[in-house]
Amino acid sequence: MMKRSMIWLIVVMLVFSMTPSVSATGTANDEVIEEALKKADLYHVQSEVSKSDLIERIHELFPGQFDELTEDDFRMDRHVYRPTPEEEPERHRISFHKRVSDGQFIDGHFEFVGEALELTNFYYHPGKVADAYYPPEVSRDEAEEIASAFKDEFVEGNYVLSDDEDAYMYHGSNRTLTEPVEYQFTYHLQHEDIPVRGQSVRITVLGNGEVTRFSRPQSDMSQLTFEESEALLTEEEAFDIYDDGLELALRYRADYYTPQDSNQAYLAYDPVHHINGISAVTGQYLSGGEFVTEFPEQEEIMMLVSEPVTTEQQPISPEEAKALVEELLAPADENTELHIEGVREVENHLGQEVYHVNYMYYTGNSGSGSSIEITKQGEIMNFYNHSQSERYYRPGMEREKLEPQITEEEALEKAVSAIEEYAASNMHLYSYPTTTVQHDVYEGAYRYNFPRVHDGVVFSGDSINVTISSQTGDILNFNNRFREHEFTASPEDALDVEEIREAYTEAFDLELTYVNLYNEDDEHYYLVYAPRRDTPYNYFDAQSGQWEETEGSRQRRAEGEAPLVEHAWAAEELNFLIESGIVTWSEDFDADVSMTKGQALEVLMKSLTRFWNSYGPHEDVEPTFSNIDQDHPLFDIVERAAEAGIIDPQASAFDVDANITREELAVWFIRAMRLNEAAEHADIYKLHFSDADNVSDGYQGHVALASAFGILQGNNGAFNPHQEVTLAQMAVATIRLANTITNFEHQRYLY
Repeated sequence: MMKRSMIWLIVVMLVFSMTPSVSATGTANDEVIEEALKKADLYHVQSEVSKSDLIERIHELFPGQFDELTEDDFRMDRHVYRPTPEEEPERHRISFHKRVSDGQFIDGHFEFVGEALELTNFYYHPGKVADAYYPPEVSRDEAEEIASAFKDEFVEGNYVLSDDEDAYMYHGSNRTLTEPVEYQFTYHLQHEDIPVRGQSVRITVLGNGEVTRFSRPQSDMSQLTFEESEALLTEEEAFDIYDDGLELALRYRADYYTPQDSNQAYLAYDPVHHINGISAVTGQYLSGGEFVTEFPEQEEIMMLVSEPVTTEQQPISPEEAKALVEELLAPADENTELHIEGVREVENHLGQEVYHVNYMYYTGNSGSGSSIEITKQGEIMNFYNHSQSERYYRPGMEREKLEPQITEEEALEKAVSAIEEYAASNMHLYSYPTTTVQHDVYEGAYRYNFPRVHDGVVFSGDSINVTISSQTGDILNFNNRFREHEFTASPEDALDVEEIREAYTEAFDLELTYVNLYNEDDEHYYLVYAPRRDTPYNYFDAQSGQWEETEGSRQRRAEGEAPLVEHAWAAEELNFLIESGIVTWSEDFDADVSMTKGQALEVLMKSLTRFWNSYGPHEDVEPTFSNIDQDHPLFDIVERAAEAGIIDPQASAFDVDANITREELAVWFIRAMRLNEAAEHADIYKLHFSDADNVSDGYQGHVALASAFGILQGNNGAFNPHQEVTLAQMAVATIRLANTITNFEHQRYLY
């Protein structure tokens, strides 16, 4: 029988409340404890598996790899996770963290499942791995062989390598040169040579050949069931059904992945109903997580109000914004306290001046929180009410349906009232929901989508979303996506839907795949013909009658499809920097042109630290330099460089457009290595270059150190301190700098 001593304190109060037969000094029987556990919804229990058992299993699976660790270096989770109180196997977690030298640590995490202690999740950070940085010891092809061998050892089943993986691209961010090279591989499960959605194995291999990450599906694969693959519809039959159910309607669409000033709205044809697939057995439509025979009729467009709402909207103060949040998010539980952590005035990703309010709910020793954006006129952009949302679904959890205490109509009235109170200025641009309300019976919530309408056409992607509790009628979620757009096309400019229908559908084909309906049975998979489109085009233009690509999509694709650059002696370095998102390729790419200080600083900083490709708000800070304000494209680059002391923060301006010389670059490199104080003692250094006298005063120490470390070398005995630096030279030198930094025990973690 499972030990229960560790869970007694958790359930004792519940036990006392359930049965009067238990005295204050008595002991509850096993049946009462079992009932208490189920009603308390507990999934963490004490296990009879010991830490020694798990360590022994680690040494069995990874012979010799972790022998330097002692039992004291490991820490086992005190409780293990069970997806359900009964039947499901236990999951055990153990981790280690150890200092191996000055400034160097190794750490790892393992998760095992069931009596056989099968490895389901693995993470390992091996500390200093000099042979994993660029240039890596193993190629991608060699790493793929290592990953496949690891997968075959730890996973049963037919998993096929995905062909859309990228070796170096970190979507939305650059990869730095002070991080080891990683190769990431994903394998998708196939059953009878048919892909199974949502069942994947992921493996990461370092540039030195070590496997550092592994994850496999959480499901017990032996418990999965699959719909029979006999007597199926043909792809042609399924496509006819798909075509019959496809209803197209005019929609305005916007590209939200471009800067704030790129605000054109596109006129497109979009499906009215989302068809995620066709059942290969019954021919039913898969839509919204269920199979349906027909779709509900669309509601007619009815605007919330016919005229703009006239309100006195005087700008509110930060104190008033704080008071508004305190009123809006007042805790429902008297034992919970709301704390406003701060109110900042920022410009959000839409270019709007807003108050950014951070808040926390505290209950006893625990807390949770988030943030809320409020316009200067006191209107709410978005918030999520943590105080009212306490029900979280976990895999395997028995989900109890909540009977609604208010009707959909009553909840709709409350949602409209919320818009009138918190988004009145643009209320006249939005209509009542045109789609069926989403009623989540497990979360106890009604979710309403109020679409924006322009010239009688729904604006896809611009809506006000409001979630109302079906239990209390309180607002659980409010999201206002309004943004100014330029409407260059009108509905009269659109081609007739029948003229374009064939052009729309010919871009699709159907792929037979297994799909799980998670709201029905987590272990059963249905055969579905899922629509697939391989082209990069992401909207169907209603004026041209062709598939088109938005500018934001085109830019992101170009970043990932830059051609290989040819160069006499720096081709490998240049291509790696392009793949890593440090250098940007363009049609006029020329690596032998002199670089400006702004261009060189961007390469240097992106080689050392991450920058995210977003248009989010900056904190309200004073710019370091008079000529580099928050609107400058290099603002983040320059500010971080000044903060790190790589460029002089005491200067009044930063000459971003001047070309950089070799001796100036030597100064930046030595400052990046935190050796500036040593370099400033110029009189202790002797330069052996033939043109040493040409080095500017105060730069001798920087040039001497950069040369001694082999980062900036001379040519025919001369250093050429005033020679301008090209991109090719910068690429080679920056990689040398990064490799030098990664060998500094005390400096590696600075970048």
